[in-house]
Amino acid sequence: MLKPYRKTPLTFNQQLALLKQPGMAFNDDSTALSYLSSINYYRLSSYWFPFRVQDSLGQRSHQFVEGTHFWMLTEVMSFGALSFFYAGLQNDKKIGKQDKAAVSSIFNLHHKRLGDWLHKLTYVRNVCAHHSRLWNRELAIRPDKVKENLWLPPITPRNDRIFYILLMMRYLLRNVKGGDEWAMQMNQLLEPVCETSFYRTSMGMPVDWKHHPLWR
Repeated sequence: MLKPYRKTPLTFNQQLALLKQPGMAFNDDSTALSYLSSINYYRLSSYWFPFRVQDSLGQRSHQFVEGTHFWMLTEVMSFGALSFFYAGLQNDKKIGKQDKAAVSSIFNLHHKRLGDWLHKLTYVRNVCAHHSRLWNRELAIRPDKVKENLWLPPITPRNDRIFYILLMMRYLLRNVKGGDEWAMQMNQLLEPVCETSFYRTSMGMPVDWKHHPLWR
């Protein structure tokens, strides 16, 4: 006979209080409640598992390592989970909640555009994870077209090839340490390939790609 499930459902505020008891710290309770309501306590629990205290036998307790903050959980999220996480943030001026805009402003992007980019980067990440061909792939899920000249032909030939994705990554990485180093490594990788025009155009790259305003 199956045992009846006797756990009492908790409100989101009660879930937050439950997480605080063993030591998880929150900088903003309202943001934490938004995540709990949009993603689910048990779905998130696998991400904060590594931050639980471990005993001498290697068993995890229900106590969190001192100083564990909610943002640290993003470090162990998959890219898809991070994209889903962002999509679940509130962004409504009427109720004074513009969490997506607060994040996207760091990258000088509209919040809808950052959401679109995260979704497309998740798709590219999955192509790579499955060891599929990417370099000359016509992207099945492509970034939304924008009206800014730098992202349009002839400066940027097309949005359905890998160069467009690389430009997105370059744009995002400019705001974090290591972005320039990443670009130099990409140059070293791409330069010998792009000497052949067929390969270059197959990746959606213009002739003077190294001097592209968004790349250089």
